[in-house]
Amino acid sequence: MKESDRYLKIVEWSDEDQKYIGFCPEWLGGVCHGDDEVKVYKDLCGVVEWVIEDSKKHGDFIPEPKRRDSYSGLIATCAPLSEPRRQYGIRLVYEDKIILHDTAYAVHEDVAVYNPGEPNRPQMKDSARYLKIVEWSAEKEKYVGTCPELFDNECVNDNEVKVYRQLCKMADEAVGTCKQNGTPLPRFTMPSDHYENLFQESDLTPKASTITNENSQKIVLRVSPAVHKVLAIRAIRVNETLNRYCSNIMFYKLATQNTVPAPGESMNRFYTNLLFEKHTLLETKAQP
Repeated sequence: MKESDRYLKIVEWSDEDQKYIGFCPEWLGGVCHGDDEVKVYKDLCGVVEWVIEDSKKHGDFIPEPKRRDSYSGLIATCAPLSEPRRQYGIRLVYEDKIILHDTAYAVHEDVAVYNPGEPNRPQMKDSARYLKIVEWSAEKEKYVGTCPELFDNECVNDNEVKVYRQLCKMADEAVGTCKQNGTPLPRFTMPSDHYENLFQESDLTPKASTITNENSQKIVLRVSPAVHKVLAIRAIRVNETLNRYCSNIMFYKLATQNTVPAPGESMNRFYTNLLFEKHTLLETKAQP
């Protein structure tokens, strides 16, 4: 195991840059980019190894990784007591369509625009929506690749770049199979750049000061360990605690969507569903 294996490495598609960006969120942020997902991951591995070597050479501080070894599936967070649109009413435009414009609650005329791409510009693959994770397994003494939101299988190899390449291939095949069979694509947790773009609009979004004991309640979400892990990594990527990350998404979605629990739907399922994104191409199945 190399020392660089202790750190989280993520490659994500950037709607703004129209490229894949390589991140080491526990330490370096975005450090490389390109059009080829696998090549960006390879470059990212090289950059992390070089920075560690250079830091040791010059006696610079090397932070400890933030990830945990296990995830229980229980997430303690804060959820809205009631629909917070009265506080955060906005107009939200998605692909040139107004999703919400409630004049009864709107407090300004600003528009939050989320446009995942323009015509004739290169678009990300659908498989890039799903978080791909490559980690060193002390038990197997190999690198293990997983894509928990998309499939349960894993790939194993002595070379982490080969694992990532195989992981990308498996993800492409899984998405292709869904489309060929006409079956729904699995939902995915909010990509980092979507989260950052939504919450850059300071006048439109719930901030730390607005989530208080008066308008929220402490709850424990019950999700699968795999989803727990993905959410934790998404939170690290945007430099948030898992509690704050989940709370912000729930508050924002309740502020911008006409969302209420379905008849017979438990509050755990309702709040958990808010943490997922619906796929833009195919209707998705509800997950517990």
